[in-house]
Amino acid sequence: MSTYLHHMGGALESAATAKPVWLPHVRAAIPPHKHKCLMRWRLKVWPLRANTDTGTPRPLRVCRFCSCGLIEDEKHVLLECPAYTALREKYGLTSGAVPLAQRPMRDVMMKFDQVKLASLLYDILQRRNEALRLGETVSP
Repeated sequence: MSTYLHHMGGALESAATAKPVWLPHVRAAIPPHKHKCLMRWRLKVWPLRANTDTGTPRPLRVCRFCSCGLIEDEKHVLLECPAYTALREKYGLTSGAVPLAQRPMRDVMMKFDQVKLASLLYDILQRRNEALRLGETVSP
């Protein structure tokens, strides 16, 4: 839960009322299939290697789609993996003075346009699943 709150956001309006603050993705009009993809991402239930218990120690669950040697987790897939650079560029996630990989995941999840974010995640998932189905790796 602490990872979710740190990376994905979540807050209470006030401790006294315990009323939740609606996050941007709740207020946006997102197509249902893309919203489901975004929700699964926020809940950390995508079938990434870091989230799958295969008996392999977590530090060895590296990304199959790049040669960075980093763990295939949410941050790597969304912000770092060169295999998805073209998709990040398509949705404007690469613009800005601060390199994407140096931005806090929470900022991206909270401040980036939620419709674009959901669409980007949906496209990443489609590209990833197709590559896995074909037994290929995603190329940059």
